[in-house]
Amino acid sequence: MDNSGMGQFIAELRKEKLLTQKDMAERLHITDKAVSKWERGLSCPDIALLPELAAMLDVTVDELLQGRRNPVPTASQEMKIDSVIDYAEKSLVNKVKNVRKICAVGVSAFLFIGAFVCVVCDLAISGGLTWSLIPVSSILFAWIVLFPFLRFGVKGIAGTLLALSVLTLPYLYTLTKIIGNSSPLMPAISRRMVAIALLFIWAVYGLFKMLHQRKWFAAAWSCLLAVPVCIAVNYSLAGLLGTPAIDGWDVLTIGLLFAGAAVLFLKGRR
Repeated sequence: MDNSGMGQFIAELRKEKLLTQKDMAERLHITDKAVSKWERGLSCPDIALLPELAAMLDVTVDELLQGRRNPVPTASQEMKIDSVIDYAEKSLVNKVKNVRKICAVGVSAFLFIGAFVCVVCDLAISGGLTWSLIPVSSILFAWIVLFPFLRFGVKGIAGTLLALSVLTLPYLYTLTKIIGNSSPLMPAISRRMVAIALLFIWAVYGLFKMLHQRKWFAAAWSCLLAVPVCIAVNYSLAGLLGTPAIDGWDVLTIGLLFAGAAVLFLKGRR
């Protein structure tokens, strides 16, 4: 199904009926801008409007979807069904894309308004930029990391992970400079924890990519992968802080991860 072909066909039929875009819009209870977008191929009619639109233009729904009149009046029922299914799928994809755009714009506006309010309040209270640098840098970091996912959905996850991988350490370094924490252990702890966390996240992403048709197994392997990650975190902190590497809570956590993996494997076999 071709949006531009359908749009041109609708425009031709509308002119044959001596209808304006406004006349058509009023009959269909929509805006004339929507009709204009159809005819320019920028969008397509909602599937619920197809029967009424086809009747108005004296064509079949199948002809409307194909963007031309059928030379043979009796087209096969199977072709009609395929056309309707194809149209419904494309219409749904377009709606999802529009929702993603709205979400991306809405979240972006919300975050930047929050940053602007923080800056204004800081200037009014402190006479300069002091504490507002913390929320502003955090908001900017969150926006850059989340935007690929908000804009492109599942296809944007890799972009989100890439942004997270590149920007996490610079973000933590910026926070340390703003807060003025002089602890010599903080940089070492940050680097190790970030490295371990990012390796785990990328590994989970890879598992779900490889086992995209067996998501229960991907989730189970992710639980098992979390066990060495938990141990690595504990031993890293123990070496830096001088605390016990494994305690009772760690044993309980590891046990729960194994139990969760077992449940997920069983679920995946059903």
